[in-house]
Amino acid sequence: MRKLSLNVLLALGCIAVLVLATELVLRARWQPPARTLAPSTKTRTTTAEYDVAIETNRAGFRDPDSHPYFGGRVAVIGDSFVFGSGVVKGDVFTSRLSRADPQFNVWNFGVPGSGPFNALYLWRDYAREVRPQVLVVAVYAGNDASDAKREASEARPRFVILARAKMLYHRLRASSRDQKQAAVVSTAASHGWNAFGIDNPATEEALLAAAQKRGVPADSVRARLAAIPDSLKADALAFRSNPFNLAEAVLDPDGLQHNLLLDTPAMKQGWDALEAALKRLHRDVESANSIMLLVCIPAAVQVDSTYWWSKQLGVRFDDRVLRDTVFQDRLAQFAKQEKVPFIDLLPAMRKRSSSRLYYEQDGHLTAAGHDVAARVIAERLSALLPDVNWTE
Repeated sequence: MRKLSLNVLLALGCIAVLVLATELVLRARWQPPARTLAPSTKTRTTTAEYDVAIETNRAGFRDPDSHPYFGGRVAVIGDSFVFGSGVVKGDVFTSRLSRADPQFNVWNFGVPGSGPFNALYLWRDYAREVRPQVLVVAVYAGNDASDAKREASEARPRFVILARAKMLYHRLRASSRDQKQAAVVSTAASHGWNAFGIDNPATEEALLAAAQKRGVPADSVRARLAAIPDSLKADALAFRSNPFNLAEAVLDPDGLQHNLLLDTPAMKQGWDALEAALKRLHRDVESANSIMLLVCIPAAVQVDSTYWWSKQLGVRFDDRVLRDTVFQDRLAQFAKQEKVPFIDLLPAMRKRSSSRLYYEQDGHLTAAGHDVAARVIAERLSALLPDVNWTE
């Protein structure tokens, strides 16, 4: 019996040593994977403000599967504003850039929910492969500081071996889901963002789980959720409106203003994380002999008070979001220090504020907003690429 116990202890010890050695090897080689959407997916997103078709390529981007490799190659990385949430593919500013001047051959690497660190991973895993002459990095003033803080905390998991196992599980789950979707021609669950396997963040269960992770009291979540009109909650739960807007309004009603003004310790940490990610990205882009162009996309509430609809969800902000451009000023200062070409789209958007540049409820750019962005960016790209070798 004693010998059996010793053998069991020895076996457990060997397993522990093996697990520890595997963890150390994986930790030394760990690189967070770039997050993309489900590949080769066709769906529609329908809300009270728009009805558009969405199709992703084999890599999970809203872009063609192949491009001609002639000169003037431009890769664009960013979040849902680059992805083009709410507009047809041809109206996205990346598509407009491709039409604005024949020298621009533009790849769209936009992924909804991306922050600065995922931008770094997207460059490393995808964009660098196309050898762009210019990499356009779109930074959204409305949430990229908080996104950077979140992504920085996720960059190095506590246990890499568990993170790898989780990644494998989600890949297998996604593969199983894709097979099921291929067998079903049309179901309500496969429409809209559901087609990408995205769980709705506006359910009470999801909100309470997220609140626990963030340290938000459950009673506060329930009270804020109860204050939102039932019709707006129903739209978010059915993906007829952007459920992430409702979720953020409930979890952090002051978050938008704090991101724009960078006026809390958490946002200062987020800004430091954002700068760190952009510095790493800039170094990598320079080492690849490419030019990095930094573009700041303003939040709708900064452009005009007619876009203050989100207050109906309980989002809290005041006139400072129109008066104080703290986020844009800090980003411009960073770009100057790092010698990175920089575009602030806020002045151009305000000049066209009489046009409907953003969806009031959704908060993303309309076709007119994408047109403004494309015109401004095209002008800078022409200056950055004056001499293009079409045979390269």
